[in-house]
Amino acid sequence: MAAEFLTRLGYEIIDKNWTRRGAEIDLIARDGDCLVFVEVKYRLSDAYGDPLISMDNRKIARLAKSAARYLAENDLTQVDCRFDVVAIRKIGAATEIEHVPNAFFPPEGAMP
Repeated sequence: MAAEFLTRLGYEIIDKNWTRRGAEIDLIARDGDCLVFVEVKYRLSDAYGDPLISMDNRKIARLAKSAARYLAENDLTQVDCRFDVVAIRKIGAATEIEHVPNAFFPPEGAMP
């Protein structure tokens, strides 16, 4: 659902559910010349709160480390990149998708 949403916005999806020994990235996309690492948060109810709030410092650091690993494995240097979050709330028949471009900056030293 998130990949389809971003594609309609003009993003090119490069990879879905990229994983390497403990590293995980939900979506990797291109938005023009920018490489975008996308965290997707999905909720079927409000029981656990707003999905955007769930992006704590630990999760941000883990995603930044995964992104650094992806960049290194693919020998990508001097590439503009950013972190987006897509929150999907499906409550009953209603589905709401919220996209936050450039949702956070990685901790100092987490990215090459």
